[in-house]
Amino acid sequence: MRRDASREGLKRFRTALRGPPGQVPTLAQLQRSAPGKWCWVYCAAYGCLHHAPMAIAPLIIRWGPHASSDMLRRSARCSKCGAKGATLKLPS
Repeated sequence: MRRDASREGLKRFRTALRGPPGQVPTLAQLQRSAPGKWCWVYCAAYGCLHHAPMAIAPLIIRWGPHASSDMLRRSARCSKCGAKGATLKLPS
């Protein structure tokens, strides 16, 4: 019983540290927050480490401004290893 209580406390502590999950931005929101209207797309495959800049405007033309940026994360394909899936990072 005591062990379960300590695990529950640890879960609540970790959740409080991370905070509530945020809303996934749309492509239009991503374009507004990107300084040069582009972002870095990093391959999600283990060990690949490939990354490339990608303009956001063609994605808005293809999928529309209200499309979730998760659509890009799921459908991006690495030109080096061919894996699907990516992480996005705005330029600093």
